[in-house]
Amino acid sequence: MIERLNVISMSRSGHRAVLDWLRGSLPGSVHTIGRVASNDDCRCADWHLVNYENCSMPEFVKENPPGYSILHIRDYRNWAASMIMNGVNNRDDLDQQIDVWMTHAAAVDKLPTILYHEWTASKVYRDKVLRKISSDVLKFDRTKESTPTRFGNNDFHGRYKGSSAKVKKFIDKRTDAVRLSDKALGFLKSTVKAD
Repeated sequence: MIERLNVISMSRSGHRAVLDWLRGSLPGSVHTIGRVASNDDCRCADWHLVNYENCSMPEFVKENPPGYSILHIRDYRNWAASMIMNGVNNRDDLDQQIDVWMTHAAAVDKLPTILYHEWTASKVYRDKVLRKISSDVLKFDRTKESTPTRFGNNDFHGRYKGSSAKVKKFIDKRTDAVRLSDKALGFLKSTVKAD
């Protein structure tokens, strides 16, 4: 039987690095597919790692995919700055993406969640995340160690800090997203310390 792990994330969140890490950490063979692919696309793998990139939580819940699900999130300010600095210049498109990001931030207490900044900064955090996912969600004994081979192709953490005043003003204007980000990150950091 093929196991399935659904990963919900946003573009410019470091999700490809996290997917690579998960692929290397799961037991057996792993096939990564997009959410529109069929489970029949590859029957030769033990696992299907399904990428739900830019999928809002209401869309995800409505689709109700089989398998296990985890959320991967990056803090709002650095994520939004990265989106702007990498070509998302249309305000409506960015506002729509921010709205999707907010559905993710509102769900951090409902799904096992990977916080990107902590994930890149600490092997101890990555180990805690993998132990939690493997015991709580995937029900396997972690037998394989995977070290991320990349953390993205640019400086993900300094995006907001290095942004122009105009970009910062636009990002900070979404006070709803700023507040939700602070709340979600506070919750996630407190759960890491509690483990």
